[in-house]
Amino acid sequence: MIPYIVVLFSHVLYGMVWIDTSIVQNDIKRLIVIGGVSKFIQIGMMAGLLFPYTPVLSYCVPKVTLAIVGQVLNVSVYHKLGLMGVYYGNRFGLAIPHVTSFPFNVVDNPQYMGCILTLTSIMCFYPYREIVYLCSYWCALYKVTGFIES
Repeated sequence: MIPYIVVLFSHVLYGMVWIDTSIVQNDIKRLIVIGGVSKFIQIGMMAGLLFPYTPVLSYCVPKVTLAIVGQVLNVSVYHKLGLMGVYYGNRFGLAIPHVTSFPFNVVDNPQYMGCILTLTSIMCFYPYREIVYLCSYWCALYKVTGFIES
């Protein structure tokens, strides 16, 4: 149950900030720190959950390709928008330019799609019930967050 709450936390936070930045006292730097700490905890939690399992190494190329494409999308979003843009700078009154080039011209919500592809890769490498359930839940949260932001 705790992993589901850990994953849910950042999505609830971002949804609340999208609606009202006063949740973080109108301080984007506070959001960036909270978001970064949350992501660090999520990565540690996921590593801990995966540790006892043996990855399924058959068909590695498509699995690794999913992860690489996912991370290219993620990194590209950070590169194009910068940290302030990724963390809703426009909601905090900052002038964030509207970007229509890659990766935004390839897929809606490229950062979230990148996360979904990465989580799908994890599910392919670790097709164990607990991992598939958590990753599927996490993917669904990215879809909901993307819907809220559109």
